[in-house]
Amino acid sequence: MMRTSSASALVLALALCGCAAATVSTRLIEFRAADDANRDSPVAVWFVLVRDPGLVEGLQQLTARDWARGREQWLRDHPGMLVDHQWELVPGQSLEPTQLPFRDRTGVALFVFADYLAAGAHRVRVDPLARIRIELGVDGFSVEPIR
Repeated sequence: MMRTSSASALVLALALCGCAAATVSTRLIEFRAADDANRDSPVAVWFVLVRDPGLVEGLQQLTARDWARGREQWLRDHPGMLVDHQWELVPGQSLEPTQLPFRDRTGVALFVFADYLAAGAHRVRVDPLARIRIELGVDGFSVEPIR
């Protein structure tokens, strides 16, 4: 009996239903951390690429703290359907525009989680934006498109 990898099975399923694999628009990221970002503490920032539409709603309910605590389990429970990349920025740090760190941008959503000391969701969905700047502030962050 011939075995098919899960990636091959996904491609076959998409072809059979006449669907095309979606690609997130985000390509370029820039970071700026305020001098007093996260109350003068480093900020862990994760980009989470979602490849399974069924996972989007669950991720939209998570706070950045929930993601940080449950990240490994989410990745184990959904192998290949979630891909993440983490940066840690210190107050006052800036990073020049850089490419999205995923070789393959195939996915249905792209979330940014920033783990702040202050209470809050600290989560933004950014996949419709091609180029973004993330501004890390004292108690939260913002995302804005860049040209």
